[in-house]
Amino acid sequence: MRRPSLRSVALLLGVAVFFTGLAATRGLHQNDEDHYLGITRVMVSQGDYIVPHWDGQPTFTKPPLLYWLMAASMRIFGTTLFAARVPVALTALLTMAVVYGFGRRLLRSDGAAATAALLTGTTVGFLQHGRVAMMEVPLALLLVCSAWAAWCISLGSSRAWYALALSSAASAMLKGPATALIPLMGTAIWLAVRRRDDVESGSVAWRHAVGAALLFVLLLGAWPLALWARGMYGVFHEQFIVGENLGKFNGGRNPVTGMVGGFLALLAPWTLLVIAALGVSLSRPAMRGDNVVRLLLSFAGANLMLYCLPAIKWSRYLLPSIPLLALLVTHVAQVTRDRSAGEPAPDGPGEVVPPEPEGVFASLPVLGPLKAASVATGVVLMLVVPLLALGTRLLPTSETRIEMFVLALAVALTALCLLHGSRLFGAAASLAVALVMVSLLAPDLALDQPPPEAAALVRGQTLTVYAAPPYRYEILFGCKADSCADPNDFRERARKGGVFIVGDTELKQIMRAGAFDPSRAELLAGWKKWRRDMSVSLIAHTIVAGELVDLTENVSMMATH
Repeated sequence: MRRPSLRSVALLLGVAVFFTGLAATRGLHQNDEDHYLGITRVMVSQGDYIVPHWDGQPTFTKPPLLYWLMAASMRIFGTTLFAARVPVALTALLTMAVVYGFGRRLLRSDGAAATAALLTGTTVGFLQHGRVAMMEVPLALLLVCSAWAAWCISLGSSRAWYALALSSAASAMLKGPATALIPLMGTAIWLAVRRRDDVESGSVAWRHAVGAALLFVLLLGAWPLALWARGMYGVFHEQFIVGENLGKFNGGRNPVTGMVGGFLALLAPWTLLVIAALGVSLSRPAMRGDNVVRLLLSFAGANLMLYCLPAIKWSRYLLPSIPLLALLVTHVAQVTRDRSAGEPAPDGPGEVVPPEPEGVFASLPVLGPLKAASVATGVVLMLVVPLLALGTRLLPTSETRIEMFVLALAVALTALCLLHGSRLFGAAASLAVALVMVSLLAPDLALDQPPPEAAALVRGQTLTVYAAPPYRYEILFGCKADSCADPNDFRERARKGGVFIVGDTELKQIMRAGAFDPSRAELLAGWKKWRRDMSVSLIAHTIVAGELVDLTENVSMMATH
C-alpha cells in the first residue's frame, strides 16, 4: 500500500483542524474577535459597508477588509460564528498552500516545501488564530505573498511589483497603514542586502515601481475617499489616524522581551527548531551569505522592527512571520544535510527535484535538545493529564476522561516519533491525531459555552451582559444584547427587569457595591468560564491538586423582577 505524501498529510491536516468546530465558543475569550463580530453583524443588518458601527456609533478602530470578508461569508452561510470564522480558516489553509508553492520555487524541492507548509499549519499560533475571526492569520498570508513577490522582483519580474502593491494595500486595509510598511520595508531590505552575483538574478524593473505605487495609493485611498464623501472623514481622522495609530506610541510601554517570549510560545512545538535555524543562519558565514536566508530574515526582521516601536506589544503581532520562519527552518536543515552529504546546496529557483528522505532535520544541531524536550513533554503529559482529567469536577464523564488520556498519549507519541530518527512524517501523523481530537472529540474543554436551552430563555427578553462584550451572545442567541460595566447602571437596569449574564468575579463586585438584591433575581441557567487572571502558583496548585475548579468560575444567567 502506497503511503500518502507529506503534501497530502499537510493538506488533510489543515482541512481537519481549521474547518472543524468553527461554530464552537471556545475561541470567544478573545475580546477583539467579539468586537469584530459585533461590527460585522451590524454591517450586515444595516447594509452599510462603508461606515462600521459599534454600539450605535461610527467606529474606526480598524480598517474594514476583515469586516467585508466576514460579511460576505455571513451573506452566504447566515449570521453565525461558523460564517464569521470561515474566511480566516480559508486564509489559514491558503497560507499553507502558498508556503508550499513558494517553497517549491525557493527550495527546489517538493518534500522541503511540504515540510514548511506542515510546520506552518501545526504551530500553536496558527492553531489558535486560524480558527477565530481575527486578522493575524490573513496578515501572515499577505506577508508570505509579499516575500514571494519580492523574490520575483529581484529576478526581474515586472508583474511582481503589482503583486507587492496588492498585498501591501490589503495588509493596510486589514490593520492599518503602518502594517503596509512591513512588506515594503522587507522588500527594501531584501533588495539592498541580496547577493548580486547570482547569475539567475535579473535587473530590478524600477519603471514598474511607479505604476505599482500608483496602484497602492489608489487602493489605500479608496475607503478614506468614500468616508469623505459621506462626511465622516473628521471622525475617521480623529479615531483612526490620531487615536488608533499615532495613539499607540503613547502611554506605558510593554517590553520587547515579553512580546518575543510570547511569540516563542506561538511557535511551539517547533520553537527549538526555529531557534536552531536562526542560530545557524546568523553564526555561519556561508549561511549569512545565502540569498534565501537573507530574503526570509528581511521580512521577518521588518515585522519585528515595526512592532518594537508602539507602546503596546502583543506576541500575536509577530505571528505573520511564522510561515517565513517555517521556510527558513526547512531551508537551513536542507542545506545543512546536503553539505554534510557532500551535495551542492541550491542557490536559487530552478527545476523541482524529487522529495528527499524524511530525515530532513537529521543534521540540524538542535536535534539532541529537541529529543530531550519532546520526551520530557510527552512523559509529563502522559502522567499529569490523565490525573487532571480523572480528578476534575469539570469533566466527570468517562468519555471525556478517555479523550484526555488519548490526547496525552498522542502528544507523547509525537515525542517518541521525534526521538526515533527525526521522522517528521510519523510526528506529524500523531500530532494530527491530537489536534483533530481537540477539534472534534473534546467539546467539554470549550468553556464559556451556554447550554442549548439558554437561547429559548432569552427570547423576547432584554439581555444585558455585565463587564463583558455582548456581541458573542447576540450571535449565539439570535437576539439584541447590551452591556454595562457600572454597578449603579446595573442596579437601575435590574429594577426595570430583564435577563442578565454575570460572572462570579463581576457578581461579587456588584454585591460589594450594594447594587444586587438576590431576592429579586431568578437563576435561569449557569455554565463555566476560565478565570481571567491565572498566576503561576495557581496553575501549579491546580496540577498538584488534580482539579481544574480553581482555574474556572461560574457564569450566571438570571432574570430580575
